[in-house]
Amino acid sequence: MIGYIDFHNTGDGYDSGYCFHSDYHGKGYAKESYQALIGLLKDMGVKKLTAGTAINNISSIKLLQSLGFKQTGLESVSFYKDGFGNDIYFDGGLFELHIL
Repeated sequence: MIGYIDFHNTGDGYDSGYCFHSDYHGKGYAKESYQALIGLLKDMGVKKLTAGTAINNISSIKLLQSLGFKQTGLESVSFYKDGFGNDIYFDGGLFELHIL
C-alpha cells in the first residue's frame, strides 16, 4: 500500500482526507485518487466535499486548489500530546469543493 484516501458523510456532504507515503509524493497518485472520489460522489448526487490540511502544507493546498477546492476558513487542530499530556496544536485550513 502506498497510501489512502478516505471520506465520510457529514449530513450535508462528505469530508475527506488522504495520506500517501513520502516516496510517492509528487507522482499524481493523490490527485488521481481525489478525481476518482469526486467522480464517485458526483454519480451519487453529492454536491459538497470538504477537506482540511495544515496551513503550512503548501503541496497539499496546491493539490486541493488544483481540484477546485476553495479555502473557507482556518482552525486550530490537535492530534498529538506533548510529554506532559498537553495538546500540541497546529493551524489548519478548511477547504470546500462544490461538485457540479
